[in-house]
Amino acid sequence: MLGNSPERWSLWYIPTATLNDGGTLLTVSRTVARLQSDYSFGRVEVIDPERVNGSALRSRVAGLGQDLVIWAESGNTYALRYHLRQSGGDALVYELMDQGAIYVGSSAGSIVAGRTVQMAFWKNWDDRSAGGTISVNW
Repeated sequence: MLGNSPERWSLWYIPTATLNDGGTLLTVSRTVARLQSDYSFGRVEVIDPERVNGSALRSRVAGLGQDLVIWAESGNTYALRYHLRQSGGDALVYELMDQGAIYVGSSAGSIVAGRTVQMAFWKNWDDRSAGGTISVNW
């Protein structure tokens, strides 16, 4: 996927779903270390759209360069969808993909790549209020 020079690629790791589903910063750190080891990215940045948004999000992601992999992790689908939309991260992801970025979604990260999050309804595992932090009529 990354060709003969994986070190030229940067990774934007999005931990929002994991952190809203009981994951910890230690969990995130271990996952990022595994991804770095498996794929030999030149640079890895954990940027959470729940905490970084708008122009600050755009600026941080722009600093990663043109050869970009976006990795949206598993966890709470509703929290991920909500915070991507509120931060402007969803529009940024689409723009970056139009410019050649590769998007990888794991579970919740895959679901939010679709037209709606209704696919998550079947399992009914995720807290639709993300621990009472969001209020949306899904």
